[in-house]
Amino acid sequence: MRQIRRLTGLLKNHRIACVFSALLLSAQAFFSLAAPALLGDMIDTGALGQGYKEDVPFVLSANTFDFLLQTLPDAQSDKLAGWYGTADEMPEPIPDSYHGKTGCYYLLPDADRAEAAELYRNAVWTVILAARESGRLEQYDFDALADRVSLASMILYAKSVSLTPSQIVSLFREAEQAEPALKKQMAALLIPNIYEDAGLDTDVSRSRFVTKTAGLLILCAALQFASAFAADLLVARLSVNVESELRSLLLRICMRFGKRELSSWKPAHLRFVHQDGVTQIGMSIRYGFRILFYAPVLAVAGSILTFRKSPAFGVVILCSAGFIISAVTLIYHIAKNRYYRMQKNYESYSSRVKTLLRQMFTVRNSGAQSYENRMLSQASESIRKDEVFVLRAVLVGLSAAGLTVNLLTALVVALGMNSMLSSDMISIGSILTYTQYAILVTTAFMMLGLTVIFAPKAVVALRDIDTILSTEPEEKKYENNTSVPGTVREVTFSAVRLFPGAPEVDFTAKRGTLTLITGGTGTGKSLLFDVLMRDFEPAEGKAMINGVDVASLSAGYPSDTVVRAVSQPVLYSASVRENFRMHGAPDDDGILLDALEKAECGFLPSGRAGLDVMLENAGSSYSGGQRSRLSMAAGFARKGEIYIFDDCLTSVDHGVRRRILDRIAALKDNAVVFLITQDLTDLPEVDRKITFYRDRIEISDERGNV
Repeated sequence: MRQIRRLTGLLKNHRIACVFSALLLSAQAFFSLAAPALLGDMIDTGALGQGYKEDVPFVLSANTFDFLLQTLPDAQSDKLAGWYGTADEMPEPIPDSYHGKTGCYYLLPDADRAEAAELYRNAVWTVILAARESGRLEQYDFDALADRVSLASMILYAKSVSLTPSQIVSLFREAEQAEPALKKQMAALLIPNIYEDAGLDTDVSRSRFVTKTAGLLILCAALQFASAFAADLLVARLSVNVESELRSLLLRICMRFGKRELSSWKPAHLRFVHQDGVTQIGMSIRYGFRILFYAPVLAVAGSILTFRKSPAFGVVILCSAGFIISAVTLIYHIAKNRYYRMQKNYESYSSRVKTLLRQMFTVRNSGAQSYENRMLSQASESIRKDEVFVLRAVLVGLSAAGLTVNLLTALVVALGMNSMLSSDMISIGSILTYTQYAILVTTAFMMLGLTVIFAPKAVVALRDIDTILSTEPEEKKYENNTSVPGTVREVTFSAVRLFPGAPEVDFTAKRGTLTLITGGTGTGKSLLFDVLMRDFEPAEGKAMINGVDVASLSAGYPSDTVVRAVSQPVLYSASVRENFRMHGAPDDDGILLDALEKAECGFLPSGRAGLDVMLENAGSSYSGGQRSRLSMAAGFARKGEIYIFDDCLTSVDHGVRRRILDRIAALKDNAVVFLITQDLTDLPEVDRKITFYRDRIEISDERGNV
């Protein structure tokens, strides 16, 4: 839930885009459902109903009016007669399309249309029953009567049968109990004949209705396309904006992490989260909006329309949809766990491959290829097994869902045909409409089934992103602290033990002094200054500036106070000028050129052309000594009050080394300077020498006094 809240929080910044996207996708779903109804209406009303879709005739010729009255019992006949009147009795103008010949009767506005329609259907069915009872239908197949019925034949039946009032009442009661769907179908088939008898031009009405419905279909398709296109544009822009904001947010918080936080995640994992993870979130937004605001509307509205057509078919569809959702949920949980493990293994694999490629010659010369190959093969095999499992689960789920949809479609068609043959449904157009509703609903649930493909990746990406964003950077605890009090006068290491059992370091370096730090590898020389930089917390003691613990200084420290050049220079695939800027140097070509000169970077072109040189592949084409001098040049370009040169002259020639050391010594006039080195040749005059041993620390002044 916390991950979902995190994603929701990002989307809150784009409320308007979210709302409009949801509305557009919902509109697309409604337009998708409107098209089948229009198509079915075009078939039923346009082709079969000659353009008229009334349940009861609006206009009757005098002949037809008398015919209907004669087929009804007296009470019903009087009621029907009261609902129709001549043109002179109509309180409202008659529509042009319903103007019949002289002497027609019209349905009055205050008539009960529902009851009138029922009387009309029962009257038609009474005539059919009377004709059957009298044996006048011997030449017809009664089940196929709907294909042959016409107004002329109905009147013929009525005239050929002499019925007493009691017989009419009896047949009318039987007609009331007949199948409603078939009665409605038979009565609807007669309406075009009734209108023709009344003098209406049914060819014109049919053409007009088909043209109008076709126009609505085209408009519906256009609106559906426009809604989908606009929604896709909005959601695409929304997802890209969220990705951009998320990348910036991750970058900002990672820039605030100290070594402690960064050690919690492997570099490969951070790259995955920042690149693939954020991209996966963007894909989830694009697919998620369609799943949340299109598929449910399509499924719910389509199911309602399906139930209105046939409750039995609605139950069948919902049962199939329930099976799809259950299968998707199960596969999702299985795939999610295996995918998470696969991702972790892939990160480890990528990290190991990167290390191996970087140390390829060392591994080859040491004869460790077989070991590394075995380890990589094991990791690759684990990834392969998990990936195969995930893909199989997804494919099985999609195949099962596809099979369900195909079986459901076949079942819908079979039940629809059976319903038509048994007169449960009134027309082919209705069957076509219902079948399309069924396909749309199952398609919506299939769309929900797509979550098994990207949901596991999205969940894992959200979890990793949330873990990083929820981690409080070490820098945050310094936000309310104070800055360095005034000019740096002294740096003190007070009773510092780097780890339990390590020798105690206790000395003070004052402004205007150069302190030499020397000793064997692994004795803690660089680690001591990690304490000063707040990158390492010692077991005991503290580092202080002007008597103030560095842990109590603001987040601006050490960048505003300390300049450190390290033994492993950090360079970027950019110009020399850009590299200096990324190391905090000022945007002043004069200062940068002076720094290049102090660091003896004569291997670069002179003048500003040297600043524009591109360091391809992070300066890998330069030697170790040249890279070290570029790193030191970045240090010379910055103005600090504490300078730390950490074993950064090991690959530099002696002549160049001597000149650079003299320039380092000159920095002490306005700062506290520390020089860390194991090479004691060509050293300038130092004010204090501190030698690190594994079991002790020796401190002596420039005269060698301990």
